[in-house]
Amino acid sequence: MFNFDGYTKLVVFKNIENQPIQEVHGQNIPKSERKCIFCGNENAKFTKVAHAVSETIGNKSLISHFECDECNQNFGKMFEDDLGKYMLPYKLLTKTFGKNNQLSSKDMPKEDGISYGTYRIQLNRNKPVLENIDVKALIIEAKNTGIIKLDNDKIEVNIPRQHYFPPSIYCSFLKMAYSIMPLNLYPQYVKHIVVLQQLVSARSMYQSVELKKEIMRSMENCGLFCFFPGQNPLKGVNVTLWKSLDSKEQEYPRVLFTLEMKNFSFTIPVCADDEQGICKMPRFLSDMEMQYGPLDLQNEEKIFNCEMSGETIDIIDYKLLEDELRKNNLLK
Repeated sequence: MFNFDGYTKLVVFKNIENQPIQEVHGQNIPKSERKCIFCGNENAKFTKVAHAVSETIGNKSLISHFECDECNQNFGKMFEDDLGKYMLPYKLLTKTFGKNNQLSSKDMPKEDGISYGTYRIQLNRNKPVLENIDVKALIIEAKNTGIIKLDNDKIEVNIPRQHYFPPSIYCSFLKMAYSIMPLNLYPQYVKHIVVLQQLVSARSMYQSVELKKEIMRSMENCGLFCFFPGQNPLKGVNVTLWKSLDSKEQEYPRVLFTLEMKNFSFTIPVCADDEQGICKMPRFLSDMEMQYGPLDLQNEEKIFNCEMSGETIDIIDYKLLEDELRKNNLLK
């Protein structure tokens, strides 16, 4: 397990990819009496299911009755594409599926008759990738591409990232944090929540895309990233809000948000309205083997790199594999 020095867990939801559907605040109130925590519109519509944590990272259970249809749609339009691109390598390595039963990463094909340029990574949830070979994951790469490097019992993975806007990832995590936050804490975060909502609103006070990006760049956009080796050491997809035990003014934020994805964790500061710009993270404590470092959401990462232990097993009928790859336009 891991913890933050001087903090306690305020809200915890475990295995949100497998649990039955639950409302994060434990309140099943009539739609006519609901009020959106983001736009504050008392006349807003609540006809759609609003996922408190993005479905793209595996959430199947956590919903919010305090996010209206319009805000739900606007947040998805503004942040979901960047978040999906950023999280894709982590989803591939942890076999975490979102809305679809397939995960794939590839570059554009350069010639007819083949479905990728120099590499293709595909992972299926249920059915095999190739019809006559019982495997649900496939990595193809041209010689010297460097997607997979084998060195004795270690495997190095280098996945080219699709273009994403880093501050959008911080905003995505922040939106999740606000969505699971206890209702009594919202008055301390009103200004920050309004800014986040205005970034996605069609009637925003921020008129241009560039102004929105400038505001997003001015946010904290930092945190702590951890990698835990092994088979699902974090026991699923989990989210946690941490609260400082020290109520006095200090150098660390009073609230932190952590997203765990089986082997990876992402923690960001959730600054209250009187804590603007407090980015320093508290001391991290863990009895688990891990690697950790700063979470940089200001600068775009071009290549995702991860080194794991493992071994190769040669059990494939290569003639059958070649025939299947050609049949599926995966090999010239």
